[in-house]
Amino acid sequence: MTKKFISRLYNNYLEEDIIFCLSERYNVDLTTAMKIFYYSKTAKKINDKNSDIQNLNYSDLTECVIDELK
Repeated sequence: MTKKFISRLYNNYLEEDIIFCLSERYNVDLTTAMKIFYYSKTAKKINDKNSDIQNLNYSDLTECVIDELK
């Protein structure tokens, strides 16, 4: 496995955890939680290679998304 593959795999699980957390916190279905997440600035930062935000844990990143909604 390459470092790039492991990084992409980690990001996929990270995004999944954030989406599940959003779904539970807002009591919405997963499709709605996905829309909330993927339209957020946080999602864009996670996929930005120049950002280290993806090194935060999923609950902190979920809080970042929630803060954006306020």
